[in-house]
Amino acid sequence: GLAGWVAHELLLLERPVILGGGSGLMLPRALFDEVGGFDERLSTSADWEFFYRLAARRRVGLSPEVGVRYRFHGTNMHGNIWAMERDMLFGYSKAFASADDKLASLRHRSYGNLHMMLAGSFFHAGQYFNAARNAWLSFYFAPMKVAYLLTYPMRLWRRAMASQQLKREN
Repeated sequence: GLAGWVAHELLLLERPVILGGGSGLMLPRALFDEVGGFDERLSTSADWEFFYRLAARRRVGLSPEVGVRYRFHGTNMHGNIWAMERDMLFGYSKAFASADDKLASLRHRSYGNLHMMLAGSFFHAGQYFNAARNAWLSFYFAPMKVAYLLTYPMRLWRRAMASQQLKREN
């Protein structure tokens, strides 16, 4: 994760920023209230959207200690890609409603990255139409993403080869 002024990095989705969900967050109650708490209209992305509002106002820090362990299983809330798509688009609309020029300059790249992430999530879930829809939206917002899209088969092949190599070594 990153520390400091990370709000723009949260919008860009280009690298891990704040690790862990809302359970791993430690802050004074007064700051939680000042930021407005979790938006109860959101489900899968309520923690991300809260982190963004917090990071837009304050620098954030990280503890080197493990505070929470996250278990992945078949019924994780984050497995609901439709809810994630809805929540993240709503969170982005709130974030980009600001009149901040620096924020406005990140809008297209941020939406392009968001839709690329969603395209990958839908693709891995076997929802190819929704993967293609989000890939197109990613290209629409950030045309430079076409190279990333076109090299996907090669990256997929490399991962498969690396996985086979690990199996042979074990």
